[in-house]
Formats: sequence, structure tokens, C-alpha cells
Amino acid sequence: MNVQNSLFLFLTILLVNCSSPNYTKTANVEKSSMGVSTDMRADAEAVATILPYKAKLDAEMNEVIAEASMDLVKPFDNKESTLGNFSTNLILVEARKYFPTDFAVLTIGGLRVSIDKGDVTLRKVYELMPFDNELVVLGVKGDIAETLIMRLVEKNNTSLAGVEAKFEGKKLISATINGKPFDKNKVYWLATTDYLANGGDYMGFLKESIEKKSTGIKIRDSMIQHFRDLKTAGKKASAETGKLYEFK
Repeated sequence: MNVQNSLFLFLTILLVNCSSPNYTKTANVEKSSMGVSTDMRADAEAVATILPYKAKLDAEMNEVIAEASMDLVKPFDNKESTLGNFSTNLILVEARKYFPTDFAVLTIGGLRVSIDKGDVTLRKVYELMPFDNELVVLGVKGDIAETLIMRLVEKNNTSLAGVEAKFEGKKLISATINGKPFDKNKVYWLATTDYLANGGDYMGFLKESIEKKSTGIKIRDSMIQHFRDLKTAGKKASAETGKLYEFK
């Protein structure tokens, strides 16, 4: 049978089946359960094979790559988060290594754990940022920049870097971006994750950016490099709240 005839036969069968209102196929499903025993023993040979790799991985993940001078925590204090402020400033610094960048945005949901005062291990950074999100820089018009600034009072999950702002209630009184007065008619360059750039976490408006520049670098790798740079420079990770924004 040639291909043409085979295709004709397949379509005929499909049409007949789809046009038969009384055609019904019912699957019989029976419930069953299987007990799980805690007495199962590990395979000695498998364990012996894995152990050297596990020991090496543990040694790498337990490497101390920096020190935090304070607890960097997720909960927001006066609409700011020390973890959010630190992480957003971090990606702004790292993005500027690749492209001129005015400000940065992250949402706290993408930062999975707080960082305790003291040693910061490689493992902790993987826990903080387990996702393979990429660091990107977007060209955004002033109205989008203003929307991001307004999220500081409208959403209790947004952190900005490179921005200072004053509010009265939910009214924006004044703002600066990259040290200069905010200009709604200007195009700004924004560092963020590819997840947010693609509209994640209710940021669909970021998909309206006029340009998207890829660094090819994972956010997690940027964090690791930033922590290492702090250690090399003899500095500690820290952040403050209550100084970037004024809420009345």
C-alpha cells in the first residue's frame, strides 16, 4: 500500500470514529496500594560507587565564598527587604560589567531563602537561587520604569536598585534613576531575570521593552562571582532599608 492510500485509509477511519455518537470506550480502573517498608537496605556496591562523588560535591558546596555582616532576610520591613535590596543591587553591579545599566528589579519570590549573618557557602547560594534564570538587560520606556517604581507601594514583593523615591500614600512625589531625576520621556536600561523579562510574576508589561540584551550569564553565577569579589576585596555582604525610599 503506498503512502497516499495509507493516508486516505487513516483519515477515513478517523472521520468514521469521530462521527459515531454512540462510540464509547471505558477504561476499568482498580484501586490498589503498595506498602513502603523502611527496612529496605541500601545497595552496598551502589553506595560505595557514589560516596567519592558525594564527598567531592559536599566539599565544593561547603566552600565559604563570602561573609555576611548581618542577616539578609526576605520579610519586608517598611516595604523593603534586606535580602531583596542586597540581591537587586548585586545584579545591577554585575549587569554593568556587560552593558550600561540604569537600574534593576527583582521580586522576592525568586529568592528562596534568607542568608544568615556569618559564613556564606556555595551551597547557600544554590539554595537562594536554585533556578537557571539568566541575567538580561532591557530597554524600557519611562512609563514602564514608573510602573516598576509604583510597585514599591502597590506590591509587597518588589525590590529595586539604582532608584530613590519619595511617596505620600500611594502617590509618587519624586524619584531618581541612576542618580538623575526621573524622566518619563527617557528610555532606561533595566537589569532583571529572563523570567521577569518574559512577563513572570505579573510583569507582562516588561514584554513591551524596546530591546532585550542577553548577558548569557545565570543569575546564580552572577551571585557567586559577586560574593567571591566581596571576599577578595575584604568586604562583607550587607544591605540597609529605609534609606532608598521614603514612605509617608
